Amino acid sequence: IAADSCNATLDDIASVNFTVVNSTYMCLQYTLAANSTVSRRSAYVHPAVREVQMFPRCVWWDTSSSRWSSDGCAVVSMSTSGRIVCECSHLTNFAVLVTSDEDDSDTPDGLKSESATEAVSVISTIGCALSALCLALLVLVFILLRQQKFMGIQHFILSQLCLALFGSNLVFLLQVDRSGASDLQCQAASISLHYFLLATAFWMLVEAIQLYRAFVVVFMRDFSLGRLMLQYFVMAWGMPAVIVAITAGLDLGSYTSDTLCWLNGTAIWAFLGPAGVIIIINIALWFRVILQIYRCGGSYVSARA
Repeated sequence: IAADSCNATLDDIASVNFTVVNSTYMCLQYTLAANSTVSRRSAYVHPAVREVQMFPRCVWWDTSSSRWSSDGCAVVSMSTSGRIVCECSHLTNFAVLVTSDEDDSDTPDGLKSESATEAVSVISTIGCALSALCLALLVLVFILLRQQKFMGIQHFILSQLCLALFGSNLVFLLQVDRSGASDLQCQAASISLHYFLLATAFWMLVEAIQLYRAFVVVFMRDFSLGRLMLQYFVMAWGMPAVIVAITAGLDLGSYTSDTLCWLNGTAIWAFLGPAGVIIIINIALWFRVILQIYRCGGSYVSARA
């Protein structure tokens, strides 16, 4: 409706037959304050909406986040006739959102989810930072004690697992968010994160294999600790490199998305596929070890310990 129509009566406005998608506002009027820095808009609410208690919110469309924002806008007044006056400190696309819930009166649609996302992001950052610090200390302990007699193959596997986890946490902290990163930076971070997460999964597989060998195979022919550790090392660090190289070679662009530095589209199966297979194998080996322990009884467990 033209701005002049805002001076009409509510009956005149209500008689106008038009539809605005997802809106119940019959009229908007724009005026500019004398200082030319504050814009003021008024809106008439449909009579059907005025039958319930209203809690208006003055908002504007933030194109950068694709959400309604209330920054710089406030409700100036609301009359009993249904006229709502908003005041904003800038010029853009405005709207008045009306809700019947008072708790939501100051929070436009999308802002609650945005604040919740921000809170989760802060918690994730703190958790990853603490995790990375503890993992780094643990790896340092393994390095300092590597010459001790009690350090065996299980400690070697655990130290490599901690190293892989540390790498994934570090990449997550440095560059998992796409904002402010070039395509090259984002792709490098995504490739690194993909590699370290796959390495973590493969070292978990090595843990399961070693557990199976300790409780089920027991006696291994031509056993060589150094050779076994080398096999584990090549498998757990080499296989992820092969998977990442194939994925990047087929489609390097799959390592970026609009918001995150991570795999997108069907390329996500380059991580979910190997990780899923490893989980299935680990579960099968775990059941086999439990069955062996059950068969042999508690005396066998005490002897192996």
